[in-house]
Amino acid sequence: MIDWLITKAADHPELLRGVPPAGMLSADEAVVFGSLKVTKRRQDWLLGRWTVKQLLQEAIRKESGQAVPHAAMSILAAKDGAPTVQFAADYARYESRFTISISHSHKTAFCAVLQKPDWPMGVDLEWIEKRPAQFAEQFFTEKERAFLKQTPAYLTDVQITALWSGKEAALKAVRHGLRLDTRCVECHFGIVEQAPREWTRFHIQWDQQAADKSLPRLQGWWQAADDYVLTMAIKEE
Repeated sequence: MIDWLITKAADHPELLRGVPPAGMLSADEAVVFGSLKVTKRRQDWLLGRWTVKQLLQEAIRKESGQAVPHAAMSILAAKDGAPTVQFAADYARYESRFTISISHSHKTAFCAVLQKPDWPMGVDLEWIEKRPAQFAEQFFTEKERAFLKQTPAYLTDVQITALWSGKEAALKAVRHGLRLDTRCVECHFGIVEQAPREWTRFHIQWDQQAADKSLPRLQGWWQAADDYVLTMAIKEE
């Protein structure tokens, strides 16, 4: 089961100021935070970690009844850039229990936690906006562009955003991110008359000639919320 949460910086004024609340960061996180100089990056970084720690706290509380302080969890980037969670010695039994994913857009964070270690999972949050005409030519496959031509005009911006977001989620799930050509993964959405407001399945397919043949089969889910598109990509059981 995937636990997920969306939070907005506007609901947390101290995070919007780029100031970590007392007891939020571990010592290792404080070092990383101190190295961040750009205000937006500091805001996003704090909001993402606050959100994913809320999810981890709740998952552990449901399982064991134990309350784990925020500062006892370190959300740090692995060598490939993917976020990982480490626990202080007093909570070491929770080490290597979780897969996490974090996304930010327009001062909003979308995070997910899965109680399976090292399980391919990625989430993405994108603001729905009009993109330039060459965007689809540059980043989408021929089949994806053909799909967009079948999309009702009033949903074009939503579906372009969903396609892009689905690709980002899939590439995060395999811990490659945008280091791979976005056209090596193809997202297949059904034609809809309205953007779904609950999780809806879409299909993910790798171009095995353009991507590593060891990449796992993924299942995709998407929905619209306010002015955002949310996507998840997770390895099929």
